Amino acid sequence: MRITYDIDGVIIPLIETICRKHGIDFNKITEYSISKCDRLTKKEKSLIYREFTNVEIFRAAGVYDGALDINEIAQRNDVFIDSNNVVQDIAFYKAELINRIIPSVKDIKLSVSTSGKDFKETDIVVEDCVANLLDNIQVYRVGILITRPWNTSVNERDHSKIIRVNSLVEANSIIKSITYKE
Repeated sequence: MRITYDIDGVIIPLIETICRKHGIDFNKITEYSISKCDRLTKKEKSLIYREFTNVEIFRAAGVYDGALDINEIAQRNDVFIDSNNVVQDIAFYKAELINRIIPSVKDIKLSVSTSGKDFKETDIVVEDCVANLLDNIQVYRVGILITRPWNTSVNERDHSKIIRVNSLVEANSIIKSITYKE
């Protein structure tokens, strides 16, 4: 089975780390696009955007619980990583991180882009961005949406292919229950 994971907000707690560093309330980020998030001040938005190009904040972020378990899933399935990046240094760091913690991953796609994603020929997608799931809903069998403040306004019950979970650990558990049956 082919499984695609996002990195930021799925494997790496990037926004939480940025918010902690700058004293920003994580729950104020109610939109995926920081520029559209009315609850943030201009200064807070600027601080967050600046950190998107800072490789050190990515290093400081570490990984969510469950990240290492992806390697077990990758040993039984074709696991792909797909993540957009603002600058090339961030893409290089993410590639190094994934190769270190998930050596069994099949392929890593790290675009230097802020546009959407195109999940071709994938069975399961794990994301924190609703738009990425909805834009590709015809492609995958199951979309797993990890709950974050910026995606709570979406009712996944309106989309039969999307399952909402609270953590990467829970997402991996669902993946195992699907893939280990087949």
